[in-house]
Amino acid sequence: MGHAHGASAPSLTFPDDREARRSRMRIALIITAAVLAAEIVGGILSHSLALLADAAHMFADIGALMLAYAAMTVATRAPT
Repeated sequence: MGHAHGASAPSLTFPDDREARRSRMRIALIITAAVLAAEIVGGILSHSLALLADAAHMFADIGALMLAYAAMTVATRAPT
């Protein structure tokens, strides 16, 4: 049994789609940051510890999104 790699082998990366993915990641970061700000303001104005605790959770989510965005940015660099 032979195993050949040719032009018909599926590609796991889509270079044309990378910028669209990074754009969607930026949009997700902006939306998450807006919700974070709204939760902080709402939590302070309503004296809600639950909203402030969820804002802390959203802060961690933003950190994860930023890490993913950084990985996407580094992945687009040419190999050295």
